[in-house]
Amino acid sequence: PFPIFFLLATPLSSPCTLHTPSLTPSLIPSPNLSSHSPHPSPLLSLSTLTHLPFHFTLHPSPLSSPLLSLSTPNSITHHTSPPLPLHTSLPLTALPLTIRSGGRVRIRPRESVHISPVDPSDAGIYQCAATYATDYAHDHSYVTLGAAAPQLVYRFIEQTLQPGPAVSLKCIATGTPTPHISWTLDGFPLPHSHRYLKGQYVSAHGDVISHVNISSVHVTDGGTYTCSGENSAGRVVHSARLNVYGPPHVRDMGQVSAVAGQTFSVTCPCLWLSYTQDYMEERWSSSANQPPSTSTYQRDLVVEQVTREADKGQYSCTASTKGGHSDTQTLTVRVMVAPVMQPFHFEENLQAGDRAGVACVVTKGDPPITFTWRRTDGRWRKWRVCL
Repeated sequence: PFPIFFLLATPLSSPCTLHTPSLTPSLIPSPNLSSHSPHPSPLLSLSTLTHLPFHFTLHPSPLSSPLLSLSTPNSITHHTSPPLPLHTSLPLTALPLTIRSGGRVRIRPRESVHISPVDPSDAGIYQCAATYATDYAHDHSYVTLGAAAPQLVYRFIEQTLQPGPAVSLKCIATGTPTPHISWTLDGFPLPHSHRYLKGQYVSAHGDVISHVNISSVHVTDGGTYTCSGENSAGRVVHSARLNVYGPPHVRDMGQVSAVAGQTFSVTCPCLWLSYTQDYMEERWSSSANQPPSTSTYQRDLVVEQVTREADKGQYSCTASTKGGHSDTQTLTVRVMVAPVMQPFHFEENLQAGDRAGVACVVTKGDPPITFTWRRTDGRWRKWRVCL
């Protein structure tokens, strides 16, 4: 007998061999097998299981800045081609850890992993694998974090101390790129003293840890301390006072600049914390022959409509108590004239290939002057010219 193959009761071209060079889902029905013989021919039915290799991808890949930020929820989704009822080895894995649903992470069956809010620890390689019958496929996506403004995860608090003991102030910031933390005391850089030790390092988790240690604290160390974390995405600031018992003390103020025609203000950086209910008075005085123009003398010295002739010079702040204790420091004010620029313009009807030029002329203003050229598309060049 000679076997003949049938597909849906239709004889195939080859009498003995079933050959399907381009198998598609339309060929999935089971062929029937029969034979030619003078005798009654039995019909033999063959069952076939046909499936196609599938393609498996994760989307998006890669997932990076600015798509992924710390302030927005984000998802990673897998897709297959052709669409098939797959068994996927979810949860996805962020090598070398396995992700499970809970808290910030939600795994949606057979579709995606959803993270909200995003944490710096979420960066890395995400891998997902799927099986269908005997086929296996997997794909991965590399996740990088976009820029995120700094956040303070630890802040120092206000303290009141007796003179003598050591004190430590600490700030911990996180962000992308890694932020830098700077410190000020009453708005000025920290004093240069062997009693001050400032340190900063990055932990294994990417947190920036910065501290200021003061040994044998003095009354002069009191004031408002500020830690500031800054990166390209933003800035975060925290301030708190350190109070130290002792007689009144006015911090050295050095030299500051005021802009002619604008309002200038400065606060007397006075430190005082009494054991008794004593009273302290703060007052400003000027070394100029005449009082400053339109000024207000309180703890804050405010000068409106600054002029060089009347307002430059030295100002003194004195803090005194009824008990007879006092301290005085001097502030030198330098009045600067803001730059005034002469307008410029390009010639009209310029053609491609023509030469063109303009001059940036400052007709008034005190050096140093910084010139900045910008184009409408955002490109710019910058250089400093000292006149």
